[in-house]
Amino acid sequence: MPVITLRRISRARAERIYTAQPDASDRWAEDYPLADELDALRFFLASPALSDHHQAFGLYSVHDERGRAVGGIGFFGPPDEEARVTIGYGIVPSARRRGYAAGAVAELLDIARQYGVQLVQAVTDVDNIPSQRVLLGAGFRELRRDEQQCYFDLGLG
Repeated sequence: MPVITLRRISRARAERIYTAQPDASDRWAEDYPLADELDALRFFLASPALSDHHQAFGLYSVHDERGRAVGGIGFFGPPDEEARVTIGYGIVPSARRRGYAAGAVAELLDIARQYGVQLVQAVTDVDNIPSQRVLLGAGFRELRRDEQQCYFDLGLG
């Protein structure tokens, strides 16, 4: 697996990414960010700030070994009353098939474990076979699928 770094996205960074206005500290792949990440950032910016206790359950940018942002990963919110979370992620086309998604999912699972999460859920499009392989490789199991999506979970307890 390649060396990757997750970097938590603050509101200020979210604004820069969303408006495509990087500052001197931002290094991005040419095709960063993905449209799906912009949707997540829009939701993040419109939501109330997470409490200090839940800061870890936000969004992260995925950085390659050169320090460039090549994707995003994050939680759809803090754990629910049953200690469950849902995750989502994406890697830009220019950086795919290099293990970045697998590394990012492994890092996010470590964060979830540190905070006592018991179950991690994820959903992929039926035709997104590479993403399904990432989840299965990380230990997720496929629960079900419909015409459009596949549903996965991983118990951490």
